[in-house]
Amino acid sequence: MKPASQPHAAKLISNVAQNSGQDLLVVLFGGESPEHEVSCKSAFNIVSNTDPERFKVELLAITQSGDWVRPSRDFAPDSSGPPTSRLYAQGESVNVWDELGRIQAQNGVVFPALHGPGGEDGTVQGLLELADVAYIGVGIKTSAVCIDKIATKQVLLGAGLPVVPYRAMAANQSDALPDIAEQLGYPIFVKPSNMGSSIGVGTAKNSQELEEAVALASGYSNSVVLEPAVVGREIECALLGNHQDELKSSLPCEVIPGSEFYTYEDKYLNDRAQLLAPAPLSQQDQAAFMKLAIEVGRAVGVEGLSRVDFLWDEKQGPFINEINTMPGFTSLSLYPQVWEIYGVSFPKLVERLYELGRQAHGSRAELRKSWRTDTA
Repeated sequence: MKPASQPHAAKLISNVAQNSGQDLLVVLFGGESPEHEVSCKSAFNIVSNTDPERFKVELLAITQSGDWVRPSRDFAPDSSGPPTSRLYAQGESVNVWDELGRIQAQNGVVFPALHGPGGEDGTVQGLLELADVAYIGVGIKTSAVCIDKIATKQVLLGAGLPVVPYRAMAANQSDALPDIAEQLGYPIFVKPSNMGSSIGVGTAKNSQELEEAVALASGYSNSVVLEPAVVGREIECALLGNHQDELKSSLPCEVIPGSEFYTYEDKYLNDRAQLLAPAPLSQQDQAAFMKLAIEVGRAVGVEGLSRVDFLWDEKQGPFINEINTMPGFTSLSLYPQVWEIYGVSFPKLVERLYELGRQAHGSRAELRKSWRTDTA
């Protein structure tokens, strides 16, 4: 893996505020989605790698039953391995509005390390905006669009950007499968429309496998996306920045899956997948992927961070596979690894995301709240 030059890294983090004091950073994690455990691991890694001299870091959890909990003991990594619910096992329940009011009064910033529905779909972002709390990451609209694979494709197609051909169906429309299979041809990828981390994703090589894959995906979402299998390379670019701050893309990286496709196990439970950084591409192709990633980010309105995933068929060209608006921050996750490789350490990445969150919050605060244009 070849790191980028230090000037590139320095440019990325040049706007980080110099602050000798501690700023409050609240890592919000957990949630009711099937990605609960991934979120817990992301929180563990964020807190373990955030500069304690720069930030006063607090944890705030959402349990799988929807309760909000503040851990009652100091967070400290230990030898028992990455945690799940043990991070908040000894916590105390809190009133959501009281807690958000406390964070707002202390001028804190929330890092919503939540993945999937109920955290990455605009619901928590809306809650934080109602409470006037600054937060890291994309806003309500972009979260809502990008969590839904169907809506994402529609927005990208409207912007003239290339997506994998697809068919969408309601979870109970199994009678449509024969026609869809004829249109797409086997093999077919089947995905829940609003789930991440490859949860509920399956492949089908015949009608029986297609019915089974749709039944699996339908357990996670009320709508399902079906795509022809694209035989090609998996290329990913990490985005960093705001509308008000030039959106930047990392050099493209390539994922070599450890399985038929990049599975949940590859992403979070083992190290079989390989990350090639930068991807073995010509300079022309590298520049093309970076340009396309930024176009994607602008089309959906990325703020703070996102990861754009491509499928590259060298004969047909690149297809945009998906946009992950809150990439994993676990020890195996690609987003922090990519910036680390290019010279931006995990602590510096958190600092940059903090500043971008503050900037986005300030921009929202400047918008008019009255139809009147006079100053009287």
